[in-house]
Amino acid sequence: MNPFQYFSAEKPRTVAAFVAATFVMALPVAVAAVLGQPLAALAASGVLGVALAWGLHQRLRRRLGRVLENQRAERLRFETAIENISQGLCFFDGQQRLIVCNRRYVEMYGLSLDLTRPGTTLGQIVDHRFKAGSFPDMSTDQYLAWRRSIAVSDKASDTVSELKNGRIFAIHHEPMPDGGWVATHEDITEARRAQAQIEQMARSDSLTKLPNRMHFRERLNSALVLTAECTSVAVLYVDLDRFKAVNDTFGHPVGDQLLCAAAQRMCSCVRQTDLVARLGGDEFAIIQIGATQPLAATALANRLVQALREPFEIDGHDVQVGASVGVALAPAFAVSADIGLEALLKGADLALYAAKAAGRGTHRLFRPSMTAALND
Repeated sequence: MNPFQYFSAEKPRTVAAFVAATFVMALPVAVAAVLGQPLAALAASGVLGVALAWGLHQRLRRRLGRVLENQRAERLRFETAIENISQGLCFFDGQQRLIVCNRRYVEMYGLSLDLTRPGTTLGQIVDHRFKAGSFPDMSTDQYLAWRRSIAVSDKASDTVSELKNGRIFAIHHEPMPDGGWVATHEDITEARRAQAQIEQMARSDSLTKLPNRMHFRERLNSALVLTAECTSVAVLYVDLDRFKAVNDTFGHPVGDQLLCAAAQRMCSCVRQTDLVARLGGDEFAIIQIGATQPLAATALANRLVQALREPFEIDGHDVQVGASVGVALAPAFAVSADIGLEALLKGADLALYAAKAAGRGTHRLFRPSMTAALND
C-alpha cells in the first residue's frame, strides 16, 4: 500500500499526524506556485512532502503504541497487585459508586458478578449483603447512616465488624479528596477465635476445664463490688477427703479421672449463676452470689458433701472419697468490717480447717472466733 492508499484507506491515528501530513504535502505546491517552478520540480516536491508526512505519522503511531502498551502494562500490574493481596479491597467515588474491587472482597461478602461492575452503588451492594447474611446486626438504613458518618470524615478510621454469619472483619477506611474512599477488609475471625482460646486456656484448669485460680479471683473481685449494693456473696472451699489414698492405690491416671468426675458433680449442685473453680490439686472453690444467706450457702454445702460421698466408678474401680467444706460470707459473718478478697478467702480457709478438724465429710461456716482459736 502506497502512502496515498494508506491515507485513503485508514484514518490517521492522531490529529497531529493528519495536520502535519496535509501541511507538508501542500507546502511544495504553494512554494512552486509562488516561485514559478516547473511541474517536475513540483511533483518531486510533492513526493518529498508525502514521504516526510508518512515518516512523521509512523513516528507518532509508534509513540502512541508505546504509550498504550505502557498503560496496559500498568493496568495489568495494578490488577495483579490487588488480586493477590489477602485483604478485600474496594474503591468508591464521591457518589458512593464502585470504582473497582478485588476478588477477595467479592468472596468475603458473597457478592454476585453483577455487583462487581464499576458504577454499582453502595446501596445495591448493601442490599445484597443484607439478604446473604454477610451483614452486621443492624438494618440497612442504620448501616448506610454509619457509612455516611465515616464518609464525611477526612480522617482514616479503623473498625471491627461482626457479621450475622459469625465472621469478624477488620476494616480500614481511607478517605479520598472527592468524598470517595478506599477500604481494606481483613477477615480476623480465626485470629479472634485463637485469641479467645488462648485467653480461655489462661483462665481455665487444663484437666477439669473449670475456671482456674486466676479466673476465680477475678470473678470474686467483681462479686465483692456488689456487696456495696447489699448483695450477699458466699465463698465455699471444697477439699476432697482421702484423695491421696486414691492416687497411691490406683495411680495418678485414676486420680485425674476422679478429679474430673468430682468437678462434674459439683457443677450439678450449683446454679448457672454460680462459679465452680479448681484451685489446684484436690482443692476446689465455689462463688455463690445473690442468694439468701446463710441458708443458701449451708444448703449448698450439704448438697456438695452428700454428692461427693457417693462412690465413683472409674476404670472398673469403685472409688469412694468424700468432701470437707468451709464457708465464708460477705457481708454477714465477715472476717472484718473491711470486706476484701483476701479477708473472705482467709475466712473460707479457716472454716475448711475447722470442718476437717471436726472429722471430715462435713461443713463449717466461718465465725470470727475461729481466728482467735487459730491464734491460740
